[in-house]
Amino acid sequence: MVWLSLHLAGHMEFLKSHNNQKEILLYGVSSDGGLMVVSTDDRRDLERLLQMDPLYTARICDYRITEFKYGSKQVLVRDY
Repeated sequence: MVWLSLHLAGHMEFLKSHNNQKEILLYGVSSDGGLMVVSTDDRRDLERLLQMDPLYTARICDYRITEFKYGSKQVLVRDY
């Protein structure tokens, strides 16, 4: 697991940076790794974004892309 810790700080910086730029709307840990919610109209833009992740470039993780259209919009997470 040393190999993971070497890239984890860069991965977190990647997530925070793109979250601040409103490209990654939400991210966190899930039961099978991690989850990101990204808003984009172009799948190629999404693929380019994901290829910048240090965990992806180090071949530590891979992504499964699931497209969806939301049915309703509510504020579920608030900053405190």
